[in-house]
Amino acid sequence: MNYCISGSVNYPMGANMGNNKQLIISMANSLLQIIGNVPVALWCRGSSGAIMSAIISMNFDDCVINHVKKPGENAHINGSFITHEGRLNIIVDDFIQSGETINAIYTRMIAYKITKVDYLCVFEDVYIWKLTFIPENILSQRVFD
Repeated sequence: MNYCISGSVNYPMGANMGNNKQLIISMANSLLQIIGNVPVALWCRGSSGAIMSAIISMNFDDCVINHVKKPGENAHINGSFITHEGRLNIIVDDFIQSGETINAIYTRMIAYKITKVDYLCVFEDVYIWKLTFIPENILSQRVFD
């Protein structure tokens, strides 16, 4: 099912937080209204996805953020993801240009035997042909096959 949100982020995400914060809060409120306060696992990559996930997570009592690293990126803990049964798996990003980021997140999910993306949440449009998977639900401006 596709859910519509309005508004475009100003890029780069972190340099335009005044406008972007309100849009992310609106997305978080829409998501909470759609799914309720259920356990969720937010999946993201890069600083934009991390910023969005952090703000969205504040709407949920039981939420984990799984940050997928880019090639060559180091962290204190590499490759440690929370994959508890019963969580909705939600991929979060600002927009989809080539599909590389979203598909890399999904590839990492598959490594943890998670093949179902319950929600894909992005600003802007979603072009399904850029994805290597079909999410159960999409929260974006518009969806194109």
